[in-house]
Amino acid sequence: MVQTGLGWQQDMQAIIPVAGLGTRMLPISQAVPKELLPLGKKPALQWVAEELAAAGVDRIGLVTSEYKRDIGRIFATDSAIAESVAHRPELRSLLWSSGPWQRVSFQTLIQSPQLGLGHAVLCGRAALQHGPFVVALGDCVLGMAGETATVQHMIRLFDAESADAVIAFQIVPPSLVSRYGIARPGNELECDADRRAFHVDGLVEKPAVESAPSLYAVAGRYLFSHRIFGFLERVAPDSRGEIQLTSAIENLIRDGGKVLGITLASGEERFDLGNYRSWSRAFVRFAGLEDPDLCDATRFMDSET
Repeated sequence: MVQTGLGWQQDMQAIIPVAGLGTRMLPISQAVPKELLPLGKKPALQWVAEELAAAGVDRIGLVTSEYKRDIGRIFATDSAIAESVAHRPELRSLLWSSGPWQRVSFQTLIQSPQLGLGHAVLCGRAALQHGPFVVALGDCVLGMAGETATVQHMIRLFDAESADAVIAFQIVPPSLVSRYGIARPGNELECDADRRAFHVDGLVEKPAVESAPSLYAVAGRYLFSHRIFGFLERVAPDSRGEIQLTSAIENLIRDGGKVLGITLASGEERFDLGNYRSWSRAFVRFAGLEDPDLCDATRFMDSET
């Protein structure tokens, strides 16, 4: 349960979309979902789930595909494995089922066909109760649990401002704006010294650098009220037949919805696992942070990536 600033309580819940084919990670992604590739000693998806659990999330829907139906096994209790590591605390502590997050429930939902991120969120609705929910991209890691508080800050801002949506943003160099959804920022709001918060007057999907309205790029974390589902149901598919979450957010803004943005904290990193270069860099960073014994082995690699 999350105790909000308005004095009421609610279950906090989330959707993690993990249905993508991971084509930029072939041939590994033919056998292993990219979300299960290791970052240090844990799979990336476990880091995302730990981040959400640390923020107070109690219920998670994993939206996946037929080919990745078993992706949630890392969160299940396996008695044979538990018994085999019973006397090895250094291994037992890595298991989700032995950690502090056992209160979290998971439900796996199949997205078929795969028609974009907005469609994945629609598919995830079946795992939710009525009330706000987080969307956390499964191939985007903000950091180790306890090292990032972005989702907590999103929840507080959502509550304090009675928002319809809060989106996390990172500041990117101009050369990278064409890779992301970019905010058209409006009036600023009070926020912690190491973050910025603002009204989002619009979103532009992958703009050219000369037409980008800002350097605020979507950082793979969203918080929505259930109002977003009405806009997802009515949004027109794009040229590829996909239902884009950005389009639904744009329509929500045009309809008078209050959509707010908050930046990652100063020094906070986003790790995108969509290609070999970014995954390799993330692995090195997590290996060095997670296990002091690996620091010397990864120091040279980190300087080269």
